[in-house]
Amino acid sequence: MKVRNVNGAASSRIGSSGLLAYWEKASGQNASMCFASGCINRPSVGGRVQRDSPDDKSWYVIPLCAACNDKKGQELEIWDVAKLVPVLPVVEADDRPLVRHPGSHAWYAMRSPSGPGSYSEAF
Repeated sequence: MKVRNVNGAASSRIGSSGLLAYWEKASGQNASMCFASGCINRPSVGGRVQRDSPDDKSWYVIPLCAACNDKKGQELEIWDVAKLVPVLPVVEADDRPLVRHPGSHAWYAMRSPSGPGSYSEAF
């Protein structure tokens, strides 16, 4: 499956490692390998991607290693069985970066008091 890395298009204030935790919680899986085909590195971030399709401009998050995530704006080949977790583009409110799952009305605020990459349902 082909995707395009859109990581550079969102706020840099939200931690990509927080998106990795978001992917794990939303998918119910542990991120054990980078999703880029042929890569054997462990994922260190949740990379924001779009399917390489004119009909689907939704944003998704997938586990990526730092090297694959640095390919901003480039096309990536990922496993065909890869679980894409939908997210909306990042917004910020009151200096709190937020993400929202498109199928929900809940926003998830990224916060650090309970550790790096943690998030909680904000409202």
